[in-house]
Amino acid sequence: MLRKGAQVLDVGCGPGFWASEMAHEYPNSHITGIDTVEPGIDRLVNFHFVNANVLLGVPFGDETFDYVFVRHLNFGILEGDWPRLLAELVRVLKPGGWLEVLETDMQLHRPGPHLERFSQKFMEIQRAKGVNPALARLLPSLFLTLPLSPVRKGYLSFPCGKTWAGKLGKLTMSDWQATVNVVARHVLDEENEAEQLLNECDEYKTFINSHIVIGRKKL
Repeated sequence: MLRKGAQVLDVGCGPGFWASEMAHEYPNSHITGIDTVEPGIDRLVNFHFVNANVLLGVPFGDETFDYVFVRHLNFGILEGDWPRLLAELVRVLKPGGWLEVLETDMQLHRPGPHLERFSQKFMEIQRAKGVNPALARLLPSLFLTLPLSPVRKGYLSFPCGKTWAGKLGKLTMSDWQATVNVVARHVLDEENEAEQLLNECDEYKTFINSHIVIGRKKL
């Protein structure tokens, strides 16, 4: 589909790296990225950007896209807004088109004591905002309420650590370190606790799961 030429929507495209790579890999397809901040990268002619907040509606007509891709939006979307957003994304899908959502479960696996305490406090903050930390695991049930068939699901485990999990572990650690730095003053009791909990990622071989759900719009 993509090699022959398809209309692709990247929801929450951020800096535009995924959309740019897709535009380069599939020159016959047209990639549209949508977000509230314009990507600061050079764009190929088949990569178009739209500045919009999808929570206010997806600004495209019915049955516009062959493939809609969503990832890492849970921090910015309240649990109660997900059904409406997914319904909007299905609306702009062509019959036979595919919707793919990738979200990370905020529950850590094999955390040490400091990291577990941080994780629980962090998730409490998210719940207070109306964000469901376990939303990634609920995506399959949300998909089943939509006119999508078949629905396929899976997950990927991402190790977190500087010493035990190679390049992937270091990349995951970098992401987590950025998160820790942002929220540390709200959830940590001691100044040196941030370093302790990051060190525990290596000691306890901590990992997180990202869940992927894919559904095809019924013809």
